[in-house]
Amino acid sequence: MPKDRPGSTGKEETARPRFVDVTEQRRLNEAREAGVPATIVVPQDAPMAKVEATRSYGAVVEMTGASFEEAVATGRRYAEEKGAVYVHAFEDGAVVAGQGTVGLEVVEQLDDVETVVVPVGGGGLAAGIALGVEAARADVRV
Repeated sequence: MPKDRPGSTGKEETARPRFVDVTEQRRLNEAREAGVPATIVVPQDAPMAKVEATRSYGAVVEMTGASFEEAVATGRRYAEEKGAVYVHAFEDGAVVAGQGTVGLEVVEQLDDVETVVVPVGGGGLAAGIALGVEAARADVRV
């Protein structure tokens, strides 16, 4: 993605081979643009708003399992059976590195930032932001 594109720092290029970036939407858009099919496996109780949004980005959504862990197991089996690349939602170094661009952008755009507050779900976004912030400005708290 060119650096002059709105919302881009140009850092996305380092994560592109795995279609990993800060948001699921961006990953899915990149997959679609490259002609790579994307199947997202979520638990049966996943919020329908997220499921519909994911489908709108061009992905096939498989709702399976009563828990996130069961959906992960299904996703891993699917990848193995189909010869696909499995990318975990947050336990993947490339995902965390891609999410680190958020931390880099925060410290690049806010010269006087002292603390960055990050919501935590799976932990990947928080880990990535913390790594990005630490790499650029060790004096900033996360």
